[in-house]
Order: sequence, then C-alpha cells, then structure tokens
Amino acid sequence: MRLGGVLVVLCLSGTASAEEVSLADRMWPRVPADHSLSLEQQIEDRITEIGNELGTHLDVLSHDMVGLEVDGRGQRARLRVGGGDVHYLTFKMNSTWHFADGKARVATHLELGIAGRELHLELPDVEMVPQSYGNERYVELRLPLWERRF
Repeated sequence: MRLGGVLVVLCLSGTASAEEVSLADRMWPRVPADHSLSLEQQIEDRITEIGNELGTHLDVLSHDMVGLEVDGRGQRARLRVGGGDVHYLTFKMNSTWHFADGKARVATHLELGIAGRELHLELPDVEMVPQSYGNERYVELRLPLWERRF
C-alpha cells in the first residue's frame, strides 16, 4: 500500500512540475531572441566600411587615378588604376578580387590607348596564395593554364 501511494505521489508530482514550469514561464518570461547581427557580420561590415573609406581617400588623393571598392560580405574587392590623355597615351587597369579558401583570385582587364587607338586585353585569372619557407613569408602566384568549369 505504501508503494502504491508513493507511485501516485510521483505521478502527481510529475504533473505538478509541468504546471510549475508553465507558472515559472509566466512569472519570469524568457529572454527575447537576439536578432542583431552576428560578430562575423559586424566584422565584415566594418571591413567594408574601412575599405571603402580608404578607397574614397585614394580616389581624392590620386585625382581619380586609383580607386578601391570593398564588399566584405561578398569577400570581393575592385581595384582600378588609370590615367592619361586621350590624344597621347592612356592606361587603365581594372581588377576584381575574390577572396575564398585562403587565397585570392584576381581577374584583370587592361586598356591601353595610343593616339586615340585603344587596345583591350583580358588577362588570365591569377591566384595568390600566402606561403612561408622557414621564417620567411611570401605570396605564391598561380597561373592556371587548364581549368575546368561546369
């Protein structure tokens, strides 16, 4: 009889604890869900802001000869260099950079103008990978000759 009474008390206590939890939830509501940006997104946004501010200053200081645009979330950047006079000699280099998997992939377009005639060149993509040998650090340039794209 005592064993049966203990089981009934345990069953009732399980029901009571469920009621207590709902009572506790009503008495002390949960902390609202955090919808702010993650730390990673905040860092990406800050890198974008700093890079674009640097690009604005480069643009002003070089009289529109050097430009830089950064997209931290897309892990991309655009660098342009160019200038000259249309009647004599012009040079323009436009490169897009994509950073992924610990390397940078650079696609470059060149425009060279001499006496009003222009030559447009699209260079092959180059990969830049940081490397080290001993205590020395360097950047390895990779030029993919054959590449499969699907």
